[in-house]
Amino acid sequence: MEKQFQKNWPSKLARVPILVAVSTGCDSMVLLDLLLQLPAQLRPKIQVVYIDHQLRAQSQVEGDFLRKYCQVHQLPLFEKAWPVAAHPQTGLEAAARKFRYDFFAEVMMQTKTRYLLTAHHGDDQVETILMKLLRGGKLAQLLGMATWRNFRKQGQIYRPLLAFSKAELYAYAHQKGLTYFEDETNAQDDYLRNRLRHQVVPALKAENPRLLGQVASYREQLSQTLTTVAYFGQRYLKDIQTESGYDLNRWQNLPRPVQAQLWDLLLAQIKYDQNTKQTRQVLELLNNPYRPNGEVQLSPKLYLFKRAPDFWIGEKSVTASFTPQPLKLNQWQTLPDGRHIGLVRAEDASIEAASDYLELTALPKGGLYVRTRQAGDKLVTKAGHQKVKKILIDQKLSPEARAKQLLVTDRAQNVYWILDLKKSDLSRGQTNAKIQYIVVLF
Repeated sequence: MEKQFQKNWPSKLARVPILVAVSTGCDSMVLLDLLLQLPAQLRPKIQVVYIDHQLRAQSQVEGDFLRKYCQVHQLPLFEKAWPVAAHPQTGLEAAARKFRYDFFAEVMMQTKTRYLLTAHHGDDQVETILMKLLRGGKLAQLLGMATWRNFRKQGQIYRPLLAFSKAELYAYAHQKGLTYFEDETNAQDDYLRNRLRHQVVPALKAENPRLLGQVASYREQLSQTLTTVAYFGQRYLKDIQTESGYDLNRWQNLPRPVQAQLWDLLLAQIKYDQNTKQTRQVLELLNNPYRPNGEVQLSPKLYLFKRAPDFWIGEKSVTASFTPQPLKLNQWQTLPDGRHIGLVRAEDASIEAASDYLELTALPKGGLYVRTRQAGDKLVTKAGHQKVKKILIDQKLSPEARAKQLLVTDRAQNVYWILDLKKSDLSRGQTNAKIQYIVVLF
């Protein structure tokens, strides 16, 4: 197991800071030991993060053990207790997970660490896929856990043990004489995952001892299929894209199942989670030859608009005009969507609560302004000028959304920032120049 772990270890993690989520259970203690056994040229800078959920009396003992372990191995340890007063009456698992991952993100930001490692293994993967299958949902959810996935704005989660079974982890722990703690709640069948772990998965393994490998194979096939569908779907959507949205006639010539897949892709682009009723309403409207115009409400503000010969997704109530506002030092402007934007000196900036920000090495002559998009606007970059209109079309914004898009510009109408989308690389001036000002959006 140790050789396979080292063979699969990604070279990009060599000698870089990582954060390892440790519970003191067998899985995470095996992961920690495997990391410590990596050759020096592959070993990352290991940091440990631990949560005391205060759900068991044993957690105090576990915390003491981990502190001593990290001290012996000279590993930085970040820990936090989940206050008993914050424990909800229902939804305990979900609340605990949120508390846990919120703290992981906090530590990653604090330590400038981009990689979070968790000890999920092959049996966890089977249980997760079975849970998704039982509870229903989108086909993509049957992929279970990915080895790599993006994690908020902090970086990525890496699960290096997914290729190993729980039995292999126990065998490794016993062979190495590792100390670990068993969570007695894992023996209870109060939760669906535990029932699957104790009753269903063993029965499936008895039918097929190669269950984990089979599940991994099916997962890979499903992943390839979904990737192929998304690849050709995106190409087709781009092909039927118009100045106003998408070509309705070409859409109507597609088989209904293909339309359903493309609609999923359109909603994924705007990160909107659909429901079956809305999908049915949308497809019926788009395919109705007797209704050249119509709309389906997707959310309080979001609509599907059909205006033959096109259709698009956008907001119904749009205020396209917004009087240009100068960004004055230490003064805040309220935007039409209720957010605030302001210009501050870099040393005075507090960006932790900001949704985004723009750094500048100097203020342009005449200062900065925030305004809506105008015809002919171009984003200035070191490589030349990019049409703002094309950038917005490439982002699949509807005509309504494009009309109200806010920009940060200078008095000469050079665009420095397309809010929420793209920034000019010229705002930073020289590569090594000091950041003097920050435009903060929150």
